[in-house]
Amino acid sequence: MAGLFARHVINGFDQRYETPYIEQVDTGSQRWMRVLGFLLVFLALARVAWPAARRSLGPSRWRYPVGLLLCGAASLPSAVETRFLLPAYVLAYLLALAPGWPNPLAPRATARQRSVTVAGLAVAFALYMAVVLHVVGSTTEQLRFV
Repeated sequence: MAGLFARHVINGFDQRYETPYIEQVDTGSQRWMRVLGFLLVFLALARVAWPAARRSLGPSRWRYPVGLLLCGAASLPSAVETRFLLPAYVLAYLLALAPGWPNPLAPRATARQRSVTVAGLAVAFALYMAVVLHVVGSTTEQLRFV
């Protein structure tokens, strides 16, 4: 069930169509918008997972982000549309655009620390996009109109 819910979340963040009612499968015209949407979600996840970035947010009141995420939780068992995850998008925008991002190339850090931080973020982004693009590609293969 966890795999199914993860696929529903990924497909819910996929900004493929402007409307829930479509007549033809996407031909790739929204590809950059989709990639930017997934980049936004990665930045929000990185902000929460990276300790230095999380500390720069200041004292957290986790009941508000959890409340935003719970607004869309009821739609996860069904086929999720982008509009159902709008509260999660709002949270992703808040986390990604909040000021105080730490500099991964900070002059105080040693050269090894800088390279490990940048390499870690790059590898995490590559893995994230590989998983996301695999799930989105599998979903596209399932779309057939008769």
